Amino acid sequence: MDGSVTDSHQQSPGSDEATWRDELAAVLGPTTFPCTSQDATVNLLRAHAPSRLLRRVSTTPPQLRFASLDSLIAYIDAHSQRRRPQHPVAFSRIDAKDRGDIALQQIIDDLARSSRGRPHSQAVSELAERIADQDLPAEPRPWLNAVADAAVSGNPYVVTAITAAVSEVPQLRTARTGEAIT
Repeated sequence: MDGSVTDSHQQSPGSDEATWRDELAAVLGPTTFPCTSQDATVNLLRAHAPSRLLRRVSTTPPQLRFASLDSLIAYIDAHSQRRRPQHPVAFSRIDAKDRGDIALQQIIDDLARSSRGRPHSQAVSELAERIADQDLPAEPRPWLNAVADAAVSGNPYVVTAITAAVSEVPQLRTARTGEAIT
């Protein structure tokens, strides 16, 4: 197998199974394809798609390339019938952790856009307030200081790779060396 899927799918009109297919088609338009399932997941996250769609796409191998929406749906259909769980599968990481990280990234991005040259203490206070206003977990003071320091320098802090992919992280305003934290 060359790592691509090109089969088409069949759906019965009016079935519950047709509903998720229609929702997926509404989010992943024809310009999305060809893509990997990992790319499809990022597009679903960007569109704030329902978790039931993320669950379906997450069952596919991340690097498998799909030529079209029909091929993605056919793959999901073929593999979900073989391994249908007895109980609903909780997919809380995308629903809770990643969505919280995305909300946090948006707060940081806004702060980076508006805080260049502001006093550090003011940026720290605003960051802590915005996090509390969104009902996100409080962050430790050293983390708040580091994020605010980057923001007043005009540089956004990136929470995770997923948040960088689905958020509009502002461009760096000051030159950085090639440092990376791994």
